[in-house]
Amino acid sequence: MFQDITVREAVSILFALSITPLCVCAIKSILKMADSKLSYHLDDLKLAGLVSTETQGRFIVYSITDMGRKLLWTCGRLGTTSPKRKIDGIRLEVA
Repeated sequence: MFQDITVREAVSILFALSITPLCVCAIKSILKMADSKLSYHLDDLKLAGLVSTETQGRFIVYSITDMGRKLLWTCGRLGTTSPKRKIDGIRLEVA
């Protein structure tokens, strides 16, 4: 059960990043996720090569990689997760 929740949260981050690169504060605001949990997921996603980072001034901006996009596409095709999701009234779609 816990692992399923973790996967859903990681995929939610990838969905958000498939729309546009985001800083941590924006991801936190969109997904309503605690700092520690968000940091954990972002570290795992970066280690897996699914997201990349770029420093812009004081901010670290996260972007989805091509491998991350392929994973989202595959999840949608397998029915593992919906390729479309609504978070706080914002419709996120895999690009």
